[in-house]
Amino acid sequence: MPPIEDPRRHEDNSAYRMGAIRECFEESGILLAKEKLRESGTLLNLSNDEREKGRHAIHSGKTTFSEWLDTIEARADLNSLAPFTRWLTPITAPRRYSTQMYLYLLPLSSSPDLPDITQIPTSDGGIEHTKAEFRPVCDWLSRYKANEIILFPPQFFLLTVLAPFLDPVPDPGDFDALNAQRSKLVDFWRRQENGEPSWPEKCISPYPTWKDGKRVFLALDKAGPEVEDTGRKGDGKRLITCILRDGRPQSLEVRCREDVIKQRRRTEGSSVQKDSREQSEKDSAHDDRREKERL
Repeated sequence: MPPIEDPRRHEDNSAYRMGAIRECFEESGILLAKEKLRESGTLLNLSNDEREKGRHAIHSGKTTFSEWLDTIEARADLNSLAPFTRWLTPITAPRRYSTQMYLYLLPLSSSPDLPDITQIPTSDGGIEHTKAEFRPVCDWLSRYKANEIILFPPQFFLLTVLAPFLDPVPDPGDFDALNAQRSKLVDFWRRQENGEPSWPEKCISPYPTWKDGKRVFLALDKAGPEVEDTGRKGDGKRLITCILRDGRPQSLEVRCREDVIKQRRRTEGSSVQKDSREQSEKDSAHDDRREKERL
C-alpha cells in the first residue's frame, strides 16, 4: 500500500480487493474464494459449518483471513471484483476515509462455476451488524424509504444507480432474462456518460453546493484534495440531496444535476422578485407616510 500522502493510495489495488472480500466474509459469511491451484472454476465448495468455524476464528483473532485461506488451500477471487467508484469522506468530516466500492456477480444457478453448496448470508453475531440477507435492490431502497433500515449517501447513491438495471427481478429460472439483465449492467458499468469518467474511474468526495430550506444538495463532481493533481473526477451528472438530523444525512434522494440547477434558478429568481416586491411595498408605504406628514 502506498504511503498516506501518495495519491496512488486512493487507487484500486489488491490490498483493497482483499479487504473487500475479507469484510464480505466476516460480516455476511459469503466466501468469494476459489481453489488455490486452479486459475478458474467454481467458487470453493465449503460446508456451512467449515465457513462458520473459520469466520469465528478470524473474528476472535486466532488467525488472519489470509492464513485461514492457506489452511483450506484457497485464494480470494480478487480478479472477479469490478471496481465501482471510489469515495473520499467530505473534507469537513472529523474522521476521513478512502473507500473502494466493488460489484461482484455471483454465478447463476445454470453456471458450471456455481458451487454445490449454496452460500446463505448470516449475521456475524452482532459484532458489526444484527442481520444479513440477500434482497433485490428495489427492496433495500423501499425499506430505506420506509425508515426500516439506515443507508448512508454512498450506499443509497449506488443502489439508486443500479436499480434500473436490476428491477424488476427476473424469475430465478429465466436464465436468458438474467443474462440479458447482467449484460446491460456490465455495459453501463463500462460506459462513459458524455465525457464523464467511467464508473471504475470515478472518485467522489461529496460537498454541499446549495441549501433549499432544510434540504442540502451535495455535489459529487470533485474527487477530493488527496487526488486533486491527478485529474480524477467524480460524477458531474448527479447530486445527492438530504436533510441533516442529529448530524446524520437522512431523507436521501439522487437528483439529476441539470434539474437541480434549473430548480435553483427558479427558486432564487422568485426570491429576488419577492425581495423586489417587498422593497417596492416598503418604499410605497414610506412615501405615503411622508405625504401624510406634509399634509
